[in-house]
Amino acid sequence: MTAAFWITSFLKSRKLDLPDGRPLYAYRCTAEEFDSLTDVLRGPHHAICEQRFRAFVLYAAQWWQSKYDGGRWAWEPLLDSIGWSMHYPDLYPYVRRAWRWWKVKPVRLPSSTRFLGTFACHGGLPLALVGNAKASVTLYLRAVLGHSLEYGRFVEDTIELAKDKEHLLRPPTLRRDYVFRLAADVVDAVLDLQPYAQGKDPIASLDRDRPAWRDAMPLDLDNALARDLLIGLLRDAAQGREMRVDDFSVRRFLRLTSIGWRLGAQVQLPPSISGKHLSHQLGVAGDLPARMEVRVSAKGTHVLGVYDYSGDDDGEYRLAGRQAQLELWDERAAGEMRLQFVAGDYIGDGVVPKGGASLGELPWAFCADEHECPFIGE
Repeated sequence: MTAAFWITSFLKSRKLDLPDGRPLYAYRCTAEEFDSLTDVLRGPHHAICEQRFRAFVLYAAQWWQSKYDGGRWAWEPLLDSIGWSMHYPDLYPYVRRAWRWWKVKPVRLPSSTRFLGTFACHGGLPLALVGNAKASVTLYLRAVLGHSLEYGRFVEDTIELAKDKEHLLRPPTLRRDYVFRLAADVVDAVLDLQPYAQGKDPIASLDRDRPAWRDAMPLDLDNALARDLLIGLLRDAAQGREMRVDDFSVRRFLRLTSIGWRLGAQVQLPPSISGKHLSHQLGVAGDLPARMEVRVSAKGTHVLGVYDYSGDDDGEYRLAGRQAQLELWDERAAGEMRLQFVAGDYIGDGVVPKGGASLGELPWAFCADEHECPFIGE
């Protein structure tokens, strides 16, 4: 079988005459197709032509996903797998033209094109790295997901958050930009899909409600471990978002005012919160009062809102009566903020909301903007 015939058959089986620009992993090359492609590409280097390189770039991406085991990612094992003995820089012009045919955008650095990195990004997460809940890559992806839930609004590209957690990757050979890119793509896809992943079988619900969702997921979902990993990440995302809704929070920022730049802090209450979660936050046992006033202690006391018991079976409290957020400025914005719940007497020890701890010594980091710069960290 020729490479040209193989590629034509491969695309026709996906109801395509030509590539449509999707990532190469999104064509979902099967194990049987990969084996037949390997046979097509084996042979002496003098038989190499444009059509064979169109097949080769798909093979290289699939080889990364199917065969890479976390060791040195280099040209030699890839070329050896099909018996090619060419000097790999001689492949570059052919690979570039093949990528253009597939409508692949190469991974570039300011001074170079990352050939192996492009294969990796278009191959998807290697199956050999997808393990159980205690596997290095699993723990790493969960950490990046949690980091993105917390700080995703402060960055333009999740790859920056993926790099923050690189110390969790084992072995260190995985600490590469293309692995960070894959992790970012997985996390972005999980966060996009999570609202549609419902019930005991989230994969089935996604197939029903988002028919094309698999195209955005750089995982081989025919693999049981990969499916388990995805389901675990979807559940982590749902839990993280639920806790984020329930949690009290403080958002700090720099704002340009008529008297110049000022440090501000916005204390926010969720519109509803479960009684069980609130009891845990306050460190109290037993039933809470049906109505509680919320005050903010921050170099003075400010009334923020009132929670009323909804009377529902789920034990939910709902915000009513007063504003749901409060802005503090300057010294008050820099110090600790503690929420006090009051129903005649103070209830529990109060709650320091997420982000409400006192700021330490300078420097503080903010995300640059023209009129309001959100606080990133110390």
